[in-house]
Amino acid sequence: MTIRTDMEFSLIESFLWAPVPFWSPYLHGHSKEVPGLEDYIFTPARLGKFQLSQDYISETAKAENWRQRFFLLDRHLERIKASSSALGFRFGQDAFFDVLKDADRAILRDVPERFKYSNNEGGAANFVFKVRITLSPQGSFSKDFVKIRPVSKLPVLFDISNIPAEEAVAMPTHKTTLRDVLNREFKRAASLGLFDTVFMNRMGEITEGTISNVFIDAGDGVLRTPALSAGLLPGTLRAELIASGLAVEGRVTRQMLEQAEAVYLGNSVRGLVPSQLAGPF
Repeated sequence: MTIRTDMEFSLIESFLWAPVPFWSPYLHGHSKEVPGLEDYIFTPARLGKFQLSQDYISETAKAENWRQRFFLLDRHLERIKASSSALGFRFGQDAFFDVLKDADRAILRDVPERFKYSNNEGGAANFVFKVRITLSPQGSFSKDFVKIRPVSKLPVLFDISNIPAEEAVAMPTHKTTLRDVLNREFKRAASLGLFDTVFMNRMGEITEGTISNVFIDAGDGVLRTPALSAGLLPGTLRAELIASGLAVEGRVTRQMLEQAEAVYLGNSVRGLVPSQLAGPF
């Protein structure tokens, strides 16, 4: 496979970084409990319930600690390796881990000293970050990170874009910087006070949002998420929920979305966010 030269773009992986495990029941063996759906659902209070302990903040030299701070690391690694192979990007796993460790060290430098060894729950919410790693076709990595803003009101609202999914996403199965339409639609939705906007393909199937996968609960307790064949990104949280038996793939239409008992927009940074289709503006 040769590197694509017809357009210039990079691969992206966006991580949740937290000083301690975010959803402890299923992060890296910290609990032997089998996770339930409630463990994945975001609530505004969840970001303020970390226990900032000396074990996790101070011992930054231990590899297992930085690994624990990146949520769903193995699934992100699997996805970027698969995309690199499919698109002909050079990928070095050691370099990938090195840039994550660099991000971890940089974030910890931002954590105020007064919180490093305390259990101050009010301050803990300030130390949750989205880390974005980009990979160029030639194999070089870069990083940036921003603090996550808690969602203050649930459910969040979303609308359905007038742009067909086929026109919005250049390569739906890969997470890349080719996001011009997605970014414009996200900004449009945000200007209306919405959390996201969701796309439909020309077959009338719901696909995904600009920053999230879509999940509906028809009342049976198992989430249904659009199948990859509809044209959407294989999200890491989506993959985890399917592997855990908490979600299944299938066709999702607008009518099913409107009639669902519950709707969630989800990604690995936010988790499952209770959501509602907005009315006409």
